[in-house]
Amino acid sequence: MKKIILYVLTVLFVFSFSIVSLSADEIVVGKISYSDTNVRVRVAPGTNNEVVAALDFGHEVNILNYNNPACSNPDDGYNWYNVSFVLDGENKTGYIRADLIAVLSPPIQDGTEPTTEYEIELFKKGFPSSYWPYLKQLHELYPNWEFEAYDTLESWDYVLTQESYDRKSLIQGNEGYRATDDNSYNWLTNTWKVKDGTNWYNANTQTIAYYLDPRNFLDERKIFMFEKLSFHDGVDYIPLVQNLFNNTYLQAGSTDGSVTSFASTFVEAGNQYRVSPLHLAAKSLIETGKGSPGHPPVVTSGAPFDYWVLKSDENSACGSEAYSKGECKIRTLSRYYNFFNIGAYNTSSGNINSNWKQGLIYAKGQLSSSYTTNGRPWDNAYKGVMGGSQFISGSYISIGQDTPYFQKWDVVNNGGSKFSHQYMQNIVAPLSEAIRTYNSYLKEGILNLPFIFKIPVYRNMPVSTALPPSGNPNNMLKAIKINAVGLTNFEFEKTEYTYYVNTIVNSLTIEAIPVVSTATITGSGIVTLNSETTIRNVVVKAENGSEKTYKITIIKTDTVPITNSELFKKLKYNLNSSYLSNVGLNKMPETIIGDIKKTNSLIDVRITNSAGETKTSKLATGDKIIINNREEIGEYTIVINGDVDGNGEVDIKDLLLTRKKILGYTLTGPYLLAADVNNDGDIKIDDLLKIRKHILGYDVIK
Repeated sequence: MKKIILYVLTVLFVFSFSIVSLSADEIVVGKISYSDTNVRVRVAPGTNNEVVAALDFGHEVNILNYNNPACSNPDDGYNWYNVSFVLDGENKTGYIRADLIAVLSPPIQDGTEPTTEYEIELFKKGFPSSYWPYLKQLHELYPNWEFEAYDTLESWDYVLTQESYDRKSLIQGNEGYRATDDNSYNWLTNTWKVKDGTNWYNANTQTIAYYLDPRNFLDERKIFMFEKLSFHDGVDYIPLVQNLFNNTYLQAGSTDGSVTSFASTFVEAGNQYRVSPLHLAAKSLIETGKGSPGHPPVVTSGAPFDYWVLKSDENSACGSEAYSKGECKIRTLSRYYNFFNIGAYNTSSGNINSNWKQGLIYAKGQLSSSYTTNGRPWDNAYKGVMGGSQFISGSYISIGQDTPYFQKWDVVNNGGSKFSHQYMQNIVAPLSEAIRTYNSYLKEGILNLPFIFKIPVYRNMPVSTALPPSGNPNNMLKAIKINAVGLTNFEFEKTEYTYYVNTIVNSLTIEAIPVVSTATITGSGIVTLNSETTIRNVVVKAENGSEKTYKITIIKTDTVPITNSELFKKLKYNLNSSYLSNVGLNKMPETIIGDIKKTNSLIDVRITNSAGETKTSKLATGDKIIINNREEIGEYTIVINGDVDGNGEVDIKDLLLTRKKILGYTLTGPYLLAADVNNDGDIKIDDLLKIRKHILGYDVIK
């Protein structure tokens, strides 16, 4: 029995030792990722230390201290890797800034130790433990599949921020997935701002996070967004591609006769440029649409299209300003083909031509036909397929963006800036392409081939990500009415209100009007007033389940109601039709509101500027005061004597405007009344002198 126990303990000790040893620093392979100049290797961490060598972009190094943070140098703010490398046949060592090295296979630590042989393999490849369950299941289903961990060297939050900028990540459809920041959505009108075409909108951060997170797509169908898109010799691609093209406009040949079989042409392009023909085929269908047999979309049909150009230069696109001046004309072009919508975006602000037309101009080689890269002009279908495939290979596949995922999310360490070289804005595109590819492989029975999947890993990833609830997110009110009368002091983003009623009032009715009709309201209706103070919470629940609470405090008071004219008379303001004067200079809105509330606490008051925005600075001619005293609602324009230009001051500009009025210049509305400083109904030299004395300090306009 003792021998058995000793044997078990020995096995446990050996096994635990083998696991723990993986946590120590290992030699990790990396490559120089900075391409502008040679990267300097220094004798010690820090930019002030001696340079021992200079390495070119792509030079391979061994990182000796990948998991050791001791090389952080607080003097220059950089982390440094201790590296070894071979240069001119000699073994050398030194220190390189960590941000200048692309780590190829780092064992990223997240505190979880592997317990099985395959987990150890995934651990060594650099996959965090949150990836293991999915990859283990896939390995059991398809043991021939290989998984590569690609360390982006970026923190999750940083990447998410970069991919959330305007027009970077777009989505269609579900309103719950759309962004609601000021640049994307108007809460008051419930309108989203279109960012491309007619129905593409900025995605919200939670939606972007879901589609950015590789772990959400590690099943046998979706994982093909990580398939390395190189051409595999020995694979019969033609039936696979044909399967994708069946029942689409690419099912047979082209209408111009240059292509007899699109399937064979896409395979030819893939072989020539060493790109998976399935990737090219799926990408083309996603970009241009399926169409139907014999009916290609306009961008691949060669059909004529009208393009606005300048009358003075037909090789220059027409801008909105030139168009408004009648300086443009239509130039009709035809026989251009763009199977991947390359260049289908406006490259200059104000260009009035549609994005798809920009793609055809790219296919032409621009308006002047002076650009011939990638076999342009693409003036037949064959050239369109071959040239577009060459572009995708040279611009993406060959520089490391060799999966559908990396073509959308530019997080590859290839010596260039990240997040800018992205083939598409559509965040669902990699998933759509993956499903198409999987279905084709499934139909042809080749899922057991040794596919290689290149899967990104980020630093400090969240435990998980999920899509937000579907449905419209607007939970705002556009008005609150009490006894059928709107609250005078209602403001769109304000959620707390105080409402005064006479002590004899025992009930009232609250009506809450949402911005979006699909939102549900609770707390509105008849409110019984059983005490001096009653609080009613009105809750607005949006279609997506988000809620906003509006708190209405109802206070009983024995204050006697008063009309607006009586109120202003009591405050010694002059009310003339819709104008309120004799308010005085340098008055703040809260002072006026306080005086009114002291007179009668039942009154609701709001003061705005001439544009209808709540006033927060001192009053000026042209401002508005809105009053609801339960007896009547009134809106009045404020007149400040001497403030003729409406800036809240009495200065030289007011003096000049008053002088011009005396000489025949036209003043209207409150500004005319403001020039009548002595309130005698006329504007004369006396008013001019009073303004002048005020400016010089001899007298003060009240």
